[in-house]
Amino acid sequence: MNSYSFTVDTPFPLAIAFDSTSDSLTVRQLIPSFDMSITQINPIRLVPTTLSTSLLRSPDSTSDTTSIDFGYITIDQARHILLLDRQDRMSFQLPLVGLWLKNVLSPTHPSLQTLCKRY
Repeated sequence: MNSYSFTVDTPFPLAIAFDSTSDSLTVRQLIPSFDMSITQINPIRLVPTTLSTSLLRSPDSTSDTTSIDFGYITIDQARHILLLDRQDRMSFQLPLVGLWLKNVLSPTHPSLQTLCKRY
């Protein structure tokens, strides 16, 4: 019976044992226990504007789905989201919390990285 075992020095002790007669591998690790809790987040209201209405509307056959459009997102003290056009002067005066994008179909789209860097 050939048996091999060793311990790996990691932040959480790891012991590995191999028994060649039964071809079994045993791995044991001491890890801390933890508790997890989930908290519901209330929905955040979107301020209805011409821009938000047009972005939420389903595209029709005449709309351009090839050009990428973007703008900024701000949030007020009442926790209402306001979408700003990229050329809106308010985007220089209000705190920005994110970007909105239109016609970006993939997270690997080349323009997406450029827009995030610009933000």
